[in-house]
Amino acid sequence: MSIQNLEPTLANTEPIGLIPKILAIEPDPSLREILCDMLGSDGYHCKVVPDCEDIIKLVENFKPDIILIEYLLPSVNGGELCEQLKSDERFSGIPVILYSAYP
Repeated sequence: MSIQNLEPTLANTEPIGLIPKILAIEPDPSLREILCDMLGSDGYHCKVVPDCEDIIKLVENFKPDIILIEYLLPSVNGGELCEQLKSDERFSGIPVILYSAYP
């Protein structure tokens, strides 16, 4: 899935502030840079972190409008992070996209 394909999804979310905020969890440094550059140039406020053991605290602090999670993370798989978010009523409405850069 390309970043361009995310546009309809992002357009349907309600931003918390004036600039939509995207949280991305991506372990690969090159892909982190690409995500920030592409999303930033499209006008999104982007925070990209390499790994996340405490997704709830990160989401509480950053308050993203959408979350992108690489499925294969060093400490936990992305599916588990998604389950943690969706089981918490405060964050269950935030759209989450799980992806993998690996075949």
